Amino acid sequence: MDVILPPFTYLVKKYYGSISNKDLRQHLIRMTSEFNETLKHFNISTYAYSFDQCNNPFFMNPSSEDIVKCRNTNYGELDDVIAMSKKSIVFNPYIMMLYISTSKSNRAYTISNWTIFSLQQIVSDFNKLVDMESDIKWCDIGHKYLGLGYYSALRMDITNGRLFIQTDGGSNGYDCIHNWNRYKNQELQRDNYIEFNDLIKKIINNEEE
Repeated sequence: MDVILPPFTYLVKKYYGSISNKDLRQHLIRMTSEFNETLKHFNISTYAYSFDQCNNPFFMNPSSEDIVKCRNTNYGELDDVIAMSKKSIVFNPYIMMLYISTSKSNRAYTISNWTIFSLQQIVSDFNKLVDMESDIKWCDIGHKYLGLGYYSALRMDITNGRLFIQTDGGSNGYDCIHNWNRYKNQELQRDNYIEFNDLIKKIINNEEE
């Protein structure tokens, strides 16, 4: 099974395309600086957290604590979790930095009214999607509740790590089935991608749709 694992530089190259080693170094320096500033706005769940649409209300984010206090450098566990994926996943490097910052694969992260799923949940949920649709090209990363059963889904193109947002869910089972049929085989459009840092800025400034 061809599962993409760190080194982290591979993810950066996959994300930005063909770049020289000099440009790669500059990207890594800039990304690290940007991420350390962004990390201040995140919290991490205080316990192992997995969201279940059937049993957990969307508006109940996990209780959390300061992410900076949980920083760790032992991230071998993250490799093991990614290796459980049934299809190759190229992770967004900024999302991977979030998990690497604490090395906790079973914790969710919150920022404002958004929840970023634990790495374990991302892989587990993705495997369920693969069982239903083997050609699926995206996985769920997180969500924000919108009301009446609808939510904004933060998703990731598994071929390049690019992020995008879609409205999903519904007030009844028919709406949910309709959305699944609409999204499961979709061709992902470059124009719909959103940069991680642009999304975070919009969330902080309450500007996201």
